[in-house]
Amino acid sequence: VPKGTDRALATKYYKEFNDKNAMFSASPAHIRDGQFTVIHYAGPVAYSVEGFLEKNKDALIDSLLEVLLSAENSVLQDVYDQSSNASSATSKRRANANSAIGAVNVAEQFKTQLSDLLGTIEKTSPHYVRCIKPNDQNVPGSLYRPRTVEQLRSGGVLEAVKVARAGFPVRLTHPEFLVNYGTLLRRVRIPEIATFTQATEFPMMNEFTLVVDALHAKSAEKLLNHQHISLGKTKVFMRRRAFEDLETLKRRVYSHSAIHAQRIFRGSRDRHAYQQLRNATISVQCAYRCYRARVELETRRRAKASLMIQTWFRMRVARRRYLWFYRAVLYLQSKKRQKTAFLVVQFVRETKHATIIQKYVRRYMCKKKYARVLKRIVLLQCQWRRRQAVRQLLELRREMRNVHSLQADKKKLQDQLKKVESELAEKAALEEANRKMQAELEVMKVTLARVRSESDISFIDEVVPPPQPAIRHAHELTAESPGRPRQHRARRPPIGKARANSTASTVSTSSTSTVHRDSVVRAHQFLQDKAAEEIHEMRQMRRHSEAKVAPKLDMPFVFSEFVNTVVQVTNSIFDNNSSTAPNKSPVPPSPKLKSPGFGRPPLPKTRGRTLSVDPELTINENQDEYRYEDMLREHGILQHDEPELVEAQQRLEQRFRSMSSSRRRCDSSFSVASSFSGNVARWSKDSRCKECNCEFSLFVRRHHCRQCGFSFCFEHSSRRIPLPSQGYKDPVRVCDDCFEWVSSFNEQMMLLGDEANDA
Repeated sequence: VPKGTDRALATKYYKEFNDKNAMFSASPAHIRDGQFTVIHYAGPVAYSVEGFLEKNKDALIDSLLEVLLSAENSVLQDVYDQSSNASSATSKRRANANSAIGAVNVAEQFKTQLSDLLGTIEKTSPHYVRCIKPNDQNVPGSLYRPRTVEQLRSGGVLEAVKVARAGFPVRLTHPEFLVNYGTLLRRVRIPEIATFTQATEFPMMNEFTLVVDALHAKSAEKLLNHQHISLGKTKVFMRRRAFEDLETLKRRVYSHSAIHAQRIFRGSRDRHAYQQLRNATISVQCAYRCYRARVELETRRRAKASLMIQTWFRMRVARRRYLWFYRAVLYLQSKKRQKTAFLVVQFVRETKHATIIQKYVRRYMCKKKYARVLKRIVLLQCQWRRRQAVRQLLELRREMRNVHSLQADKKKLQDQLKKVESELAEKAALEEANRKMQAELEVMKVTLARVRSESDISFIDEVVPPPQPAIRHAHELTAESPGRPRQHRARRPPIGKARANSTASTVSTSSTSTVHRDSVVRAHQFLQDKAAEEIHEMRQMRRHSEAKVAPKLDMPFVFSEFVNTVVQVTNSIFDNNSSTAPNKSPVPPSPKLKSPGFGRPPLPKTRGRTLSVDPELTINENQDEYRYEDMLREHGILQHDEPELVEAQQRLEQRFRSMSSSRRRCDSSFSVASSFSGNVARWSKDSRCKECNCEFSLFVRRHHCRQCGFSFCFEHSSRRIPLPSQGYKDPVRVCDDCFEWVSSFNEQMMLLGDEANDA
C-alpha cells in the first residue's frame, strides 16, 4: 500500500470484511486497539495491525525479474524495466541508510531462517508433539472423530504417514485426478498440441495415457504398478517428477488454449469495431444526404410560394372584374323579374276575388234549391208514415180485442211462472247464504211493491183482447233455427223490464229463413209500444166507468203479477245466458208505459268503459259526490222524506263497506254473483279465459270480473261500471256480459222510477 499506514490498512479491512464475511469479526474494543479476529477451523485467532506494512515491504526476487524481462511482450519489458531500476535505486538508498530489512527480501529471509532452523535441528534430537483437541465441549472421555481427523489432516500428519508408507508424495483421488488432468489427454491428441508433447520430453506420457483411459474405462484393478504414476483403487499416486511434468504440460495446454481464445476474442472485437465504423460512416452519409434533401426542399418551397403569390394576385384582379360585371347583370335581372312578378300577383288576386264572389252566388242558389226539395221530401215522408202507422194501429186493435187468445196466453204465462218458481227453488241454497242481504233490501222491495200496487187493476177476460198476429209473428222470429246451439254461461238471473224504443221500425210479417237477434228486439219493442198505448186508452175508459158504476168482476186478476210474468218471459228472449228462445208468446207490458214519453234509444252494446245512462239523466259535475242513491231519487224510485228508506240506505251502505273489506277469492272454477241478493263475487282461478278460452301466461294477464268473479283476458274485461250492490261506488272492471246486464238493470230501475212518477 503506497504511502499508507497500519491504521488505514485496518480501517480498510473493517470496511471490506466486517459484517460481510462470516469468518471475519471485529468488536469495538478490537477496532479501538487496531485488531481483528479471523475464525479458523480450530477457533478464532486475533491479529494486530502494528508493523504490518513494515513487515510486508519486500522487493521482487531477481530471478522473477529476469523471467519478466525475458518476456516477448514489449509492454511487460518496459514496465518491469522501470520497476527493476527503481528497486535497484531503492536498494542503494537503503544500503546507504544501513537498513538490513530493506536490503533483503522475504524469500531470502525465509531461506536464511530455514537454514538456521535446519542447522539447529541437526544439532539436537527432535521429538514432535502435536496437541489434538478431542471435542469442542471440553469434556473428558469424549472423542469427536471428524474434528480429530480434520486436525490430523490440517497438521499434515496423515499425508506424512501416507508418503512415508508409499513413497509417492502426490496422491489424488480419481475424481480429483480426472478434474485436474483428465481433459489434457483429449487436447494432447490434437495435432497442433502434439508437436510439443513428445515422449522424449515427457517420459510419463504413456503411463499418463494408460491411467486416464483406465479411469474412463473404470478398470483400475487390472492395471499393474508403473514407474512414474501408479493407479490405486481410490487414488492415483505420482512421483514428484511426474507431477511437475504434468503441471508443465498443463500450463502449455492452457497457454495454447488461452492464445486461441484471445485470437477469437480479438477477431470478434475487431469485427465489432469495424461494424461500428461502418455504421458511423453510413450515419454520416445519411446525415449529409438529409441536409442536401432539406436544402432542395426549401428551394422548391420558396419557388412554390412565389408561384402561389403570383396566382393569388392575378386571381384577385380577375375576381374584382367578374364581381363588378356580375352585380350589374344581377341588378338588371332583378328589375325585370320584379316587374313580371307584380303583374302575376295582380292577376292572381283578381282571379281569387272573382272566384269567391262566384262561390257565394252559386252556394246561395244551390242552398235555396236544396231547401225547397228537402221540404217537399219531408212532407211526402210524413204523409206516407202517417198512413202506414194508421194501418198498423187498426190491425193491432183488431188483434187486441181477441179475448180468447188473451186467456190462452195467460195460461201459458202462468205455466211459465210455475217453471220459473221451480228454478228459483233450486237456488234456495244461494238465497239462504244471502239471507242477511235480502233482509236489508226488503225495505226497498216493499217500497217498490207499494209503487207497483198502485197500478194493479182487475178486469174481466173479455176486456183486453191479445195481439194475436203480432205475438205469433214475434214467436216465429224468436223460435227460428232451433237446431243451432248458442254459446252461454250460467251467471245471473235475467234482469227486469227491457226498455222500448217508440221510434223503432215496424216488424215485417213475412217469415224469413234467418233473422238476426236485433230484429226480434225491434219486434217486441214495437208490440210493447202499441200494447202500452192501447192499455193506456183502456185505463182511461176504466177510470170513466168507475166514476159511474163499478161492474162486478167474474175473475179478479192482479195486473202487477201479469206484468212481472210478461217481463220474465220477454227478458228470457233477450238474456245472454239462455241457450234457446222461449216458446211462450210475449204479452204487452204495464199500462203505465205511455208512448209519447216512453221513446228512448235502446241500450248501446259498445265496448265503452263507462256506464251507458239515459240521455235525460243529468249527473253532477263533481263525480265523487254523485251517488247511486241520488240517481234512484231523481227517477222516483227512492223518496226523499221517508225515514224507512233513509234507514235502509244507511244499512245498505254499512253492508257494502263490510263486503268490500272482507271480499275473498275462491279457488273453484265457477263463481256465482247476484246483484239482487247483494252477494260479493268470489274470484275464480281458472287457467283459461271464460270467453275466448285463451290460456293465461306471462304475456296474457288474468283479470277478474267484479260482478260474476270469472277469469277473463284483457280483451274481454276492459269495461268499467259502478257496482253499488257489490260495494263498488266507483267504476270497476267487469266483463262484457256483466257490463250489458248491469247497464240494462240500471236502466230498468230508472224506468220503474219514471213509472212511479207518472203514477
